[in-house]
Amino acid sequence: MTDFNRDRWGRPLIIPTDGGKPVAYTRFSSHGQCLEDRFGLEKWKIRTAGKGLSLRSDLYAQVAACPPDDSRRLDSLMEAALEAGGSSVGAGLGTALHEFTQNYDLGISTLDNIPEPWRYDVEIYAKTLEQHGLTVDHELIEVALVNDDLMLAGTADRFYEREDGTLVCADIKTGKQIGNNPLAYIVQLAAYANSMRYNIETGVRQPVGPVDLDYGLLVHLPSGRAECTLYQVDLREGLEIARLASSVRTVQKRRGLVSPVEPTDGTPVAQVAGSVSHSPLETDPAPTQREWLEMRINIIRNHEQAFESLRTLWPADIATLKQSDTHTELEYETISRLLDNIEALFGLPFGDPEPKAEVKQPEPKVKETSAKPLIDEGPEADATNISDLRRILAELPEERKAWIQAQTKRANSAGHSISLKALPSLRRYHTAHFLVAASEFGDDDILRAVLSHFTTKPLDTAKAIGYVLGTMPTADLAARAAALTLAINAGDITFGYDDDGTPILTGPVDRYQPNPT
Repeated sequence: MTDFNRDRWGRPLIIPTDGGKPVAYTRFSSHGQCLEDRFGLEKWKIRTAGKGLSLRSDLYAQVAACPPDDSRRLDSLMEAALEAGGSSVGAGLGTALHEFTQNYDLGISTLDNIPEPWRYDVEIYAKTLEQHGLTVDHELIEVALVNDDLMLAGTADRFYEREDGTLVCADIKTGKQIGNNPLAYIVQLAAYANSMRYNIETGVRQPVGPVDLDYGLLVHLPSGRAECTLYQVDLREGLEIARLASSVRTVQKRRGLVSPVEPTDGTPVAQVAGSVSHSPLETDPAPTQREWLEMRINIIRNHEQAFESLRTLWPADIATLKQSDTHTELEYETISRLLDNIEALFGLPFGDPEPKAEVKQPEPKVKETSAKPLIDEGPEADATNISDLRRILAELPEERKAWIQAQTKRANSAGHSISLKALPSLRRYHTAHFLVAASEFGDDDILRAVLSHFTTKPLDTAKAIGYVLGTMPTADLAARAAALTLAINAGDITFGYDDDGTPILTGPVDRYQPNPT
């Protein structure tokens, strides 16, 4: 089936009921996770990562050598350690079993087509449904749903039909155990049952059918054990818990709940602080223009729709205040005008007046001596390989060709040609191979995620991407970039985003590239 369009954080983009620009909804599966006790999960992850480090001496050495403040690098290494410890094995088997049951329910495959031991899992699953008088509705398998009240979207595993014609919402779980109080599962199921079917292309909603809103089912089908147990879920209670999860998520975004306590004699806190071993020059200055903008953004952040609009409308050629601290005055003015519009649109307070820009004394000019990057083009690339690559390029769709051309222009604009025609070097051949692989996505964030493993420079502008792309110092590094991108295409490496929206790669990344230089 067609998947949802998604934003950079993987959230489904949903067309509002009255039309207009798509809005990011939360995924059903993650909504209730804020209520879960994750203590056991975190302990398991620590144990698994420790096991992975013990099995991979190369990972252990890299963790030992990594600077303790390089959190991104350490995160990547620990993800690799989790993978080495077998963290994804269970999830992979569960995904496969999900697909086996789906194909069986759709009539695509029979039990004879399913390999052991999963054949026995699917057989007991089918018998369990039969014993409870449940039949599969082929139209309601992995069906796209939206819940506009909770602003959730995703796909539900099943709606089974009872003998009396009512539909019961069900979710198949393939983990080792369900748990005594699986709040996230309960929330997920209750939200599904109270949702509408959603047409991903048109945004049209329609009822699912005569769904039982009192009770749903968790189908526990642990992989490889030939066991199937149905758990009844109170959906009315679950819907209240889902609303509680919404409240918790709103509270988590609030700021200003903690503030300094004023002295009982009425002396302002700032005055007390300023009177204790501080000279007049050490008192807090008035907010700078940057700090003023940050305060306004923090107010907008507390309004979910306003903050979503801010992220959507943020100029693509201007880094966020988190990404960079070297904005120009013109960029600050552009950001300020954008905040004006958002505040006016959503009726938000404008806060304190804009601070006056500092009048900076010109600093004495220092002659810059910027050394050119050292680039080793390597030997001339094999003529046959170049010919094959050109044939592949010629067969690509026009949009992929245009995207590759745009990256080549970026590198040229940054002063570093990667033209294979101008110089058929091995470095440029592998760079071209890298761009062909990346063109399957045609996304700047993919480039940022890959190139970030080969440089410490910020990649927050098109010029920065072009510079790093054009100055890949050796053929070996260019080849590694190509290999890493092919691994993303093959699914061995996963592309996603960090909590702050930074594009990242997870999985055994270290097999494909050296330490950043």
